[in-house]
Amino acid sequence: MTVTESFPSFYLGENPDKRVIAAAYSDGLATKFGRLNRNKFNEFSHDLFNVQLSESNAVLV
Repeated sequence: MTVTESFPSFYLGENPDKRVIAAAYSDGLATKFGRLNRNKFNEFSHDLFNVQLSESNAVLV
């Protein structure tokens, strides 16, 4: 859970100019990891890292 559902959000907050690739054994699981990370990043990134998602990436599914 730490590696797939939290670390990418933290890493991107610390390194907003970098990218992260997450892999999983199924499309549904990869989508879930991406959604959870996007939601965490959207919720905490401004307060912790003073960065935020662009409007085009901020849509929550």
